[in-house]
Amino acid sequence: MGCTSSKIKNVNTQNIYNTLQPSSANINTKLNYFNGNISITYPDGGKYTGFFKNGKRHGQGTYEIKNNTYKGEWQDDMRHGMGYEEDGFNGSYNGSWKLDKKYDGKEIKYFPDNLIIEKVWEKGISTNKIIYPNEITYVGDLQDNIPHGQGILEAKNQNVIVKGIFKKNKLYFGTFENDKEKKYFVKGKLIINPIIKEENESEFSSINNH
Repeated sequence: MGCTSSKIKNVNTQNIYNTLQPSSANINTKLNYFNGNISITYPDGGKYTGFFKNGKRHGQGTYEIKNNTYKGEWQDDMRHGMGYEEDGFNGSYNGSWKLDKKYDGKEIKYFPDNLIIEKVWEKGISTNKIIYPNEITYVGDLQDNIPHGQGILEAKNQNVIVKGIFKKNKLYFGTFENDKEKKYFVKGKLIINPIIKEENESEFSSINNH
């Protein structure tokens, strides 16, 4: 990676480039770049320990800020390559990064009431899955960690599958499958054979917000 030393130089500064002192790492403050294995604390409290190339994080390094930690590869000051991230709120991602974005890997978040959200990333696109208690799962679009957009909700213990469009955690347009009665939703209203019920929710149309 073009790094010149394995010895770490500790730096705590408000103006990183202008106040770095020469060490075993290769530092040129006039040209505003430095190379080597350095530990630095940024003005916002974030701390990076790892390799630099021409003043940018490049190579293996660890960045910590508040409850978030990233350990892995960097390129031109961006997460790039293999890396592991913990967000400090029962969430983590393990896999590859490309130009500071998740690319190929798996992300998982744990919530109260035994609710789990999994995201599998392939070439920068994620497939989202919510795992609820009682063998209920949702696969589809999310907004703020709740169903919003195209999705499939499946209750295995009741042999019911719901497919359609969800809007802020409720089924808006969609159909029930594997059910004895023909049921579907239109604009949030449950329709049965084809009587419209005067209610906007069913046992599957609303999921607890998390």
